[in-house]
Amino acid sequence: MSDDDHQMEEALGSPSLEDLYSRQIFAIGPKAMQDISSSGVLVIGANALGSEIAKNLVLAGVSTIAMYDNEPVQPRDLSAQYLFADFGEEYTVRDPIGGMPSVHLVESITQDCPAAVTLVEEQRPDLQPGDSVVFTGVPNIPTLNDGTPRPITITGSNAFTIQDDTRQCEAASPVTHSGYVQKIPAPREMRFSCLKEAVENPVLAGSDAAQIARMQLLHLAFRALDSFQAQQGRLPAHGSTVDDELLLSIATTINGSATQLARVEELDADVLRALARGAAAELAPMATVAGALAAQEVLKAVSHTFLPLRQWLYVDALECVPAVGSVSAESDSPGEEEIPEAAEAAAAGRYEAQVAVLGRGIQERLGSLHFFLVGAGAVGCETLKLWALMGVGAGVSGAVTVADADVVERSNLNRQILFRPTDVGRLKVQVASEIAQEVNEDMTVHPRKVHVDQQHCSELGAQFFESLSGIFSAVDSTTARMFLDECCVQHRLPMVDPGTIGTLGSVQVVVDHQSETWSASRDPSDEKSVPVCTLNHFPYLPDHTLEWARDLFDRVFSQRPTIVNSYLGEKDFADMLKKKPSGEKGTLMEMLHDALVKHKTLTHEGCIVWARIQFEEHFVNNIKQLLHNFSPAMLTTAGNPFWSGTKRVPSPLHFDADNTLHMDFVLAAANLQAAVFGLKGCITTSQIKRVVPSVHLEPFMPREGVDIPVSDAAKQRSMPAGTSGTQPASDESMDTFGFQDLPSPGDLAGYRLTPLVFDPDDCVKYHIQFVQAAANCRCSNYSIPPAPRLQCRQKAGGLLPALCTTSAMVAGLACLEMYKLVSKAPLDRFKNSFVNLALPRLVAATPL
Repeated sequence: MSDDDHQMEEALGSPSLEDLYSRQIFAIGPKAMQDISSSGVLVIGANALGSEIAKNLVLAGVSTIAMYDNEPVQPRDLSAQYLFADFGEEYTVRDPIGGMPSVHLVESITQDCPAAVTLVEEQRPDLQPGDSVVFTGVPNIPTLNDGTPRPITITGSNAFTIQDDTRQCEAASPVTHSGYVQKIPAPREMRFSCLKEAVENPVLAGSDAAQIARMQLLHLAFRALDSFQAQQGRLPAHGSTVDDELLLSIATTINGSATQLARVEELDADVLRALARGAAAELAPMATVAGALAAQEVLKAVSHTFLPLRQWLYVDALECVPAVGSVSAESDSPGEEEIPEAAEAAAAGRYEAQVAVLGRGIQERLGSLHFFLVGAGAVGCETLKLWALMGVGAGVSGAVTVADADVVERSNLNRQILFRPTDVGRLKVQVASEIAQEVNEDMTVHPRKVHVDQQHCSELGAQFFESLSGIFSAVDSTTARMFLDECCVQHRLPMVDPGTIGTLGSVQVVVDHQSETWSASRDPSDEKSVPVCTLNHFPYLPDHTLEWARDLFDRVFSQRPTIVNSYLGEKDFADMLKKKPSGEKGTLMEMLHDALVKHKTLTHEGCIVWARIQFEEHFVNNIKQLLHNFSPAMLTTAGNPFWSGTKRVPSPLHFDADNTLHMDFVLAAANLQAAVFGLKGCITTSQIKRVVPSVHLEPFMPREGVDIPVSDAAKQRSMPAGTSGTQPASDESMDTFGFQDLPSPGDLAGYRLTPLVFDPDDCVKYHIQFVQAAANCRCSNYSIPPAPRLQCRQKAGGLLPALCTTSAMVAGLACLEMYKLVSKAPLDRFKNSFVNLALPRLVAATPL
């Protein structure tokens, strides 16, 4: 285990925290997770909003939560919500950006005072005034490698100065190359006003003048509502014109004496009346939105990570309230929605709040919907929970279909609200459907185990899509979203698409016949691919070695046994191989020869021998061959050092049975080899130490004529003219790859290998151990800082940061849009929403 892994475990307190909260740690960082897991929170109020806050805090891993409420259970919430944050007169944000730390390669450090540092052009860290950096691996200036954070003065996008005097360093040249820095964000000191002061002089978290003006109006409206309750001892009665006018009168009086920051230029009576109408109502989506915002602010307070709210944030969905011209209960044509009196709304039972605010007709339409929810992950679970509370598909003719092909995993439990530890291993759709029907026994839920894409969705059929009212996309794949978008266009269906990554969330609404399609406005991918030559020969970052190691896992433990099984079981294998490009054909033949002839493994000892040879091949011989082609003193045609910039001179490793990293690689590789060949039992370190001294290793002999491209462009130029690397080989050339040396499939009837599927969340089957050990051995080759286990899981597994609060936020916003779809609202009432809980910031725009 690396020093970084030991520090990580010390920070988290337990490896189980990493397993359960890995996606959250990717978003907030290990130190913030430690602070959250050791904190206690008091939640005052156990209504819908308080329950949502507590739910999110439980999922986030808060140690102790106490709830206080001395009122009986009753519907009481608002169709608009506010959030107020007071972190005290002196509060320090330790980490404004959160997330996992990353390292950056140093291009040069001058011998000067102050010393000027330049990072390689390929990396441009987001440096901010006040940031510090920590150096590692800087040659010739050992004093920089003491782990001390050094303040920087920014001089360019990838350049800064430090106050160290490097004029006396031992470097023979005026510039020192290589080494790494890790950015340490500058802490921020913040001051907050108390509630009394903030009410009179509000600081509103709006993103533009229009949003701030709206928040000023809502600030006044809530002040008036609070004053009304203080005077009358109750909230405004639903449907009471007298209470509406009294609230308007109170607001007018307050506005007349308000400070400049709190005064509203033009008082909107319709907003006040709408607020009065929903003051005693409870809307589940609204409580979910406010609960997510509030819970995230609590997590900021205990972890000192991300920027707290300054200081008021108002969220309203008053556009959901039907107006004259909306659809009636009995007709699909526009008409006036009748809002019932309080007594009639109360007769609606569990849906009293929705009926009071939105009307009986909309509630009936919610019950008769047949919506298709695609994805039963974090956002899908929150959505299905809300649908159960809202009564979606709970009518006689209504239903909900939920599709997902995955099973519940342990890492799902901290953000997917419908799953419990006892559900691990079960189908997500089955568990989610059962829980939703427990919440609302009238709800009809059809679970479908299916991958929703062009290839697998044919079993649903056109008739299924024609029966739908709309589609909710709770998937994490662009391909799946594009397929669902095509289905919506073909069958003229609306689509709501919530999505998240870390603290970022969005909701896009596609209204059939009114707005543009989802595909018309999807964002371009910002993922940058790493050149293949960098991965294979010239890595300079831990991410490069991790990507290389993950590819090695797939080639050796997945592709190799798969190709062996194809050779043994497919009669046309030879014909298929002839159609492969020459390079790929040779690689596949080498895999077959390795698995069936050279290293056909039948014992644990054979697995150890194979693993030890793999170490020699990848971390010794391949490096020696690279240095044979490009010597450390080599110059380019321009006379510059070849090994400069991002090219780091590697050095071969010398296997040492007392080196934990070396043993980790052999241990993991040997156990995975045993799993592929179906051998029972586990190989131990003591077995390896007993076997490896007797392993025969062929002495390295450099090969002449080996072409190692220095760039992807050079690799492309080296391909035969007119082939692009895809020209099939001739029959004669097939013989040179050793088909005649392989045992015939008939001689191995019934013999099969077991291909492995990489699992970043399983730490007991040696998947993560192999990738981390392989990556860090390669880091040792190139003097790159080693990758800690969490970084390995994230990069090798392609895992994205995720927070339960962001999932709840976008699910609530998405379900608010469902109200508008049901009422057939005009397009200008819909909202595409964009949220960043780290700031926090919520921006909405009308769909195009």
